[in-house]
Amino acid sequence: MIVSVKLKLIQSGKPTQNAFIESFNGKFRDERLHDLGVDNMAEARAIIGAWR
Repeated sequence: MIVSVKLKLIQSGKPTQNAFIESFNGKFRDERLHDLGVDNMAEARAIIGAWR
């Protein structure tokens, strides 16, 4: 049995093509970064790095 898989890439500027990731990103920003009072990108990167 041969199975064929086709990759579909997300077009630039079309976040609705990957709603799961967009939903996760929004929730992560709201629940983690906003609650911690992150003021700048360097601080956000440090928090995200520690979370990973």
